[in-house]
Amino acid sequence: MGKNYTLSGIEPADVWNYFYQISQIPRNSGNAGPITAYLMDFCGKHGIKARRDEAYNVIAEIPATPGYEHAPSVILHSHVDMVCIKDEGVEHDFSKDPIRVYAENGIVTAEGTTLGGDDGIGMAFMLAYMADTEAEHPALECVFTANEETDMDGGRRLDYSRIQSRYYINIDGMGVAVGSAGEIDVRLLMPRGHTPVKEHSAVYKVSVSGLKGGHSGAEALFERANAITLLNRVLIELTKHGDIQILSLQGGRSGGCMATAIPTLASALIAVPESCPDSACDVVAACAAMLKKEYARRDPDISIMMEPCKSRLDALCDQDAAKVLDLLTLLPDGLRSTHQDFAQTLGSSSNVGVLESREDVVEFALTIRSTDTKRFYLYEQVCRLAGILGVDVELLCDFPAWEYSVNDRWMDMVRRLYPEYPPFLLGGTGEIGYFTKHIPGLNAVSLTPSAYNCHSTGEYLDIQECAYFYNNLKTLLKQMKELEE
Repeated sequence: MGKNYTLSGIEPADVWNYFYQISQIPRNSGNAGPITAYLMDFCGKHGIKARRDEAYNVIAEIPATPGYEHAPSVILHSHVDMVCIKDEGVEHDFSKDPIRVYAENGIVTAEGTTLGGDDGIGMAFMLAYMADTEAEHPALECVFTANEETDMDGGRRLDYSRIQSRYYINIDGMGVAVGSAGEIDVRLLMPRGHTPVKEHSAVYKVSVSGLKGGHSGAEALFERANAITLLNRVLIELTKHGDIQILSLQGGRSGGCMATAIPTLASALIAVPESCPDSACDVVAACAAMLKKEYARRDPDISIMMEPCKSRLDALCDQDAAKVLDLLTLLPDGLRSTHQDFAQTLGSSSNVGVLESREDVVEFALTIRSTDTKRFYLYEQVCRLAGILGVDVELLCDFPAWEYSVNDRWMDMVRRLYPEYPPFLLGGTGEIGYFTKHIPGLNAVSLTPSAYNCHSTGEYLDIQECAYFYNNLKTLLKQMKELEE
């Protein structure tokens, strides 16, 4: 069966039709204008009352269908932006180019880039349901928030005083979720000095690639390799075996301070004495063999290369180069703990997600998450380490966790509809914590098909699973009549 680039012939047809339309609209974080214009136009065409606020959130109000006037109203919520990552060598401008989405062998994915299933599928569910004139449901408040993947500006600035519902269904998760991690994002800026590259030196590029990557919270349990951490391990071994200089470093998402994805690429330019390049190559080869064995099951396609290249860059001074390696070695990274009550659930994680040397500074960015309060201790570790090494720390954001908040009657209804999906806590961080914080007594669940390998170019949606979740969402909303107030 060949690739289906139009997503035609897939059920539910309306869901995939809207998902395709969404995929053709650039929706990188900070560029909410085009997608929210599309949403407002959609509401206008369907006669739906809607508003767009200053944060580019769109809130649509759907009246109850006949017979549901006394059923409790429900918030449906998704976000409009996506994580933008592309494979090395792929030419794609997320600010203007459509996602090349296609269906094949029971899945929907994209060529060379992230799919945007997180949270395009949530938007598609909501649009298909809003356009369904035969659906039976209580009054709905459909909320589409902006910039969830960066600073959660939409959820942070939403006017919750205008929200009337006390039941809430999030469509931005993985399965049936009843809680999620809190998140702290941190940037470290280390001033750097310059020194000339030593005479009789050859410049090489050491690169790490081929990693799976993924979401730094939801997929931390898999303990996949971090390209920045692997690069650091190679550089440490090189310093043990010879006199090297570091000219530049790059890892994770370009542009800085976006550390939510586990880095799949990292590289450094180094200078080694012309008299011993073979020795350096041997060290890199030995490191590659060691790390491939170490991650043989978790990340089997690791590639670590050392190739000659030309560069006119100065090197970091020796003291600063050593400080970079100290930071990368000591900053907390990876899975830190699991949850004490929920099996196979994140307790806490830290992700060194960005490394970038610039003219005057070296930038490091971390995303720290926990479903309990351990993230505050991990943040304290980062601050104390930075203080010892004389590095500036900037707290970019501190997002609240979503604590369990569902009444027993509604939870029983959800369990009956989704028996294959035991309720769990999301390792990722969403805006749900803002909703539960600002709306007292809110009953909140997340009911979403997984965006597998989200925040990576291997992201995909399972077509059958999407149909299961969409059809059950319709049934759950129809059953809200049982909860008449």
